[in-house]
Amino acid sequence: TAVRPLVGIVCGSGLGGLADVLKDQVAFNYKDIPNFPQSTVHGHAGRLVFGTFKDRTCVCMQGRFHLYEGYPIQMVSVTAHEVIVARHCGMRVFALSLITNKVVSDYNSEKKANHEEVLQTGKQRAEQMERLVSTIITRIGCLSKNCLNA
Repeated sequence: TAVRPLVGIVCGSGLGGLADVLKDQVAFNYKDIPNFPQSTVHGHAGRLVFGTFKDRTCVCMQGRFHLYEGYPIQMVSVTAHEVIVARHCGMRVFALSLITNKVVSDYNSEKKANHEEVLQTGKQRAEQMERLVSTIITRIGCLSKNCLNA
């Protein structure tokens, strides 16, 4: 693709819809990218999506990788790899997480966290997240132009 993103977004569970709002999309399935990990989690499309959002060029990862998918902990415990690549490509980096389900801290608890709850909360908050991310993307694109008060 000829798109050179200014902004990179890593979409976790329930947030893949952020990539759907990109205009002029060029998308690649992870499985079609040589040596790229595969996302197997329900709700993670497993795509790298390039496009524009609010006149800013973006790339979205629709899906992350997890320890329970069989990936080594050093690969999945942080998004440092994505941040390093983004900075190498000249992108600005901002981290944001939407906590979408309860935390079960007692292994003996009868309460169980479930992935469906994560997806449902992501859908419920999609519009709010889109507004927040829209504002952030607009401001990231303005940092070098002194237009933060716009």
